[in-house]
Amino acid sequence: MRRETLRVALGWAALAIVLWGSMKVLKPFAPAILWALILGSATWPAYARLRGWFRERDTLAALTMTLLLTLVV
Repeated sequence: MRRETLRVALGWAALAIVLWGSMKVLKPFAPAILWALILGSATWPAYARLRGWFRERDTLAALTMTLLLTLVV
């Protein structure tokens, strides 16, 4: 019983250390990730409409959307 408790505690400690390290690495990229989420969700309806216009050709719709966003920004 004691050995199992120690094993579980070490597992949780290892998980906490890995999560802490991941957050330290990802922290500088948080603003870029947030902006990507905002732009992706805000422009999804326009992308879906472009896919319809281009008869479900994903690559052409993505290229057009990327060019339009580049022009806007």
